[in-house]
Amino acid sequence: MTKQKIAILGGGMAALATAFELTQREHLRDRFEITIYQMGWRLGGKGASGRDDKGRVVEHGLHIWFGCYENAFSMLRAAYEEWNPKCGQQIRSVADALKAQCDSAIGSGDAPDVICLSWPSGAAGFPGDGNADLSPFSAFAQMLCVVQCFYDQLICSMPGISTKVDLDDDTRTLLDAVDVDYRKYTTPKTDLLRFDPATKVSIDVKWCASLARDWSKALASVVADPSEVQLRAFVNFIRSFAKAVLSPTFVKDGAGMFMAQLIDVGTATIKGIIIDMMLGGISIRELDLMDFREWLSVCGAARDSTYGSPIVQALYDSMLQYCDGDRRRPSYGAGTAAQAVVRLYGTYRESFAFEMQSGMGEVVVVPIYRVLKQRGVKFEFFRKLKRLELDPQEGSVARIVFDRQVNLTKKEYCPTIRPQPCNGNLECWPETPLWSQICNGRRLQEQGVDLESHWCCHNVGQETLEWGNHFHTVVLAIPVGAFKKLNAAPGPCDQLIAANNRFRTMTETAILVPSISVQLWCSVPTATGLGYPPRQAIPSRSPAKTVISTGPDPLDIWADMSQVLKYERRHDQEQPKSLQYLCGVLETELFRQPPDRTNVPADAKKLAEDLAISWLNHKSFNVWPDAISHGGGFNWDNLFAYTHAEGPCRIKQQVCRANVDPSSCCVVSAAGSTQWRLATEASGFDNLYLAGTWIDTGFNTECIEAAVISGMQAARAISGASFAITGEDFLRFGDGVSSLAALVANGVTSLLEAAVGAASDDVDVDFQLWHGRSREQRTRLR
Repeated sequence: MTKQKIAILGGGMAALATAFELTQREHLRDRFEITIYQMGWRLGGKGASGRDDKGRVVEHGLHIWFGCYENAFSMLRAAYEEWNPKCGQQIRSVADALKAQCDSAIGSGDAPDVICLSWPSGAAGFPGDGNADLSPFSAFAQMLCVVQCFYDQLICSMPGISTKVDLDDDTRTLLDAVDVDYRKYTTPKTDLLRFDPATKVSIDVKWCASLARDWSKALASVVADPSEVQLRAFVNFIRSFAKAVLSPTFVKDGAGMFMAQLIDVGTATIKGIIIDMMLGGISIRELDLMDFREWLSVCGAARDSTYGSPIVQALYDSMLQYCDGDRRRPSYGAGTAAQAVVRLYGTYRESFAFEMQSGMGEVVVVPIYRVLKQRGVKFEFFRKLKRLELDPQEGSVARIVFDRQVNLTKKEYCPTIRPQPCNGNLECWPETPLWSQICNGRRLQEQGVDLESHWCCHNVGQETLEWGNHFHTVVLAIPVGAFKKLNAAPGPCDQLIAANNRFRTMTETAILVPSISVQLWCSVPTATGLGYPPRQAIPSRSPAKTVISTGPDPLDIWADMSQVLKYERRHDQEQPKSLQYLCGVLETELFRQPPDRTNVPADAKKLAEDLAISWLNHKSFNVWPDAISHGGGFNWDNLFAYTHAEGPCRIKQQVCRANVDPSSCCVVSAAGSTQWRLATEASGFDNLYLAGTWIDTGFNTECIEAAVISGMQAARAISGASFAITGEDFLRFGDGVSSLAALVANGVTSLLEAAVGAASDDVDVDFQLWHGRSREQRTRLR
């Protein structure tokens, strides 16, 4: 049987997941001949990492694996189980590669206040073991368990809080109907509860989350769908809980305000899902026409909770939801944000988050790459996509044209470095190409040629693949930034954009966000040298090793990643004492510059270094109070120097990256934007499938999990297989109920399609957020 030839363009997680799923079963391997074409010398996309000349891990940015990443964990587990690593390889299993991180913190921007949190254990099982329970009320129950846990940590030690919520007779009757024993939480106590229906019964707010959790679990176990009466009563109770804690009696200090806002936002989210989605029939795509904060307000959350609290801010910061990196333009589609909130907090298993023990390229990408090689997948490195050409009918891809970036000294490029003591005995990727395998490699190295850069046009000729001879099916798995029209320069998908309005609209409405990433190797420990946690931290005794979101911008996300030092150590020299990763969005227009502006990478690096120096001098003390020098400003001796350097010059020996390459930019899920995303099989061209976090996966948030889901969906569509993918239909209750939002959305869609059709080819159309439904109209659904 002639094998179907599949060309996968790109080597990021979406591309790798596509190939992994297509070769996961023996009978599929016999059907397909798969080749992955990758620009430059390594795989991983935004998850790529490499070792520099000091043996240090250099990342694209900070990567945290959340405990709800069911598909990503499943793929990685399968890869480790199948992989037969080289002798001496230190990390040989998922358990070695990813360790539970149960501690995190939320900052207050440029203020020194920090709330430290210890997360409870999640649902039973390890993420990716195939037994995830993604039913809504099970997820709500876990969210409420988290709330109770945080309440116990932050509030229960505080005296003088006696706020209560009343349980009327109807509510008690409904609780009895689903066998919820509310009496153990009420006042008076159980032995006094021989009351008549008129008896007033109340519950202290410290037990409200537990009672709501029990109620949610009971609703999850109901065989038939819970009645509307039950759902509305549940919603009324949790919102009464929120109103009670927003009272002045409860909000007495920072911890009280944090918990009140957390309860307000969490219960408003649950209310919105039940009332708008489950009962009102509004789909995620329709809700995405509103920003998450706007929707929370409609759901009854207080303005201070939605717009002024670090809780919601942490969601926007962690998911980089700022259009073009501009902090004045936060936007997160309400439906997609609600999915993210419930998935992150309500469906994680074992631990809320897991941290990699070394670079992502080493602990994630290498085992997947090695298994794919064992399965017969071919890799062609140094292939920069130049152009996709359509057939005369413009219905399918006829040719793929690459710039061949270099010539090799041998037939095949071997991209990784074997395990050895200088790289922690891990197979890894280099930060620059292995020049010895490249013709004229030394000269290219001396010239500083960066074969991963959008602004590097070096090539040794072109290579054209013809349909029928070299491929039958194409998977476009490069980031949308790599082919989105950002300027007048030609792009690789120009023919597709011109031929298909839906494809064009998808590219034009995809909004990019550049980011900044900083890695600091420190000569002092985090706790005793930098002084974390600060004295204002709540609780006062909190772990020094943590992950913080909503810190001082622009480096508002920070993690102590000192565990990586174990695999960087070289015993022939003095070693750093701690390792800090920081990142955040970056407001800049550099990513729009055409490919002939070769100065952009240097400008971007200087921008990143200048911002890092400014942050360290003026803002770092908000999280690291002991990092300041006696004369004021950052004590630069805190940074480990490999060669002699003084003051801010030490930043040159750290890693500061401005991720402004269009293919390195993330795609925001801005309000009004997700409706234009295309599904994997909806490219508009017969033999072209799409994969990446920029497509419509059903979980449209930029993250590793979404990339893996997209690859699995592409593989399913190509193979014709029939299987469900965990999480792709989460909170998607169907569109059987007509809604006002659907009618309005149809009207605005027609108007926007007309606008896109009139736009010129060389103009980037970033649609403004649409807020067409008035508050009065939306509340009618409630």
